[in-house]
Amino acid sequence: MWLLSSSGQSGLFAAHFGMGLAFAHFINPVGGPQAVQLYRDKFQPSLDLAQPEANMAIFVFCSDDEEKVMQHKALMDHRFIQFERGLGLSPFGYDDIKDTEYTLHEQDRIRYNRQRVVAGTPAMVKTRLSQLAESYGVDEIIAVTIAEDFDDRLQSYKLLADMFGVNKQV
Repeated sequence: MWLLSSSGQSGLFAAHFGMGLAFAHFINPVGGPQAVQLYRDKFQPSLDLAQPEANMAIFVFCSDDEEKVMQHKALMDHRFIQFERGLGLSPFGYDDIKDTEYTLHEQDRIRYNRQRVVAGTPAMVKTRLSQLAESYGVDEIIAVTIAEDFDDRLQSYKLLADMFGVNKQV
């Protein structure tokens, strides 16, 4: 059994009950490495798990096309702002939002929210994911790709699999 934590508090429960811990970096990009370390420090073995096991989860978009990467970032920026405004997650494309102007507060939120996403070319994504894995002390990352176009999502996953040498049948 695993617990998903975005604050670290659940990590203490996971440690106490000898469960695995997944840190939700896609929800909260602050304090994750410290929460995982605290979990490891407090871990008590269980019948299911003799040693602590942890991973982290993050939004990832990978493309060889830098224009698609830029558009994806803009779409995610807008999606987070809409969600934070309580407006839900309605579908929209880049052309629908490309001219959106954000308030200073929204620009601050965009900077914060961009920490929740790794988006870039394969080399950029591999570097950033490797840095995150090292800072968290994990050898597993859960990557979630949100993309308006299914083929872009599929290609992102293929590039991720290729860059980390994962055998796949897609």
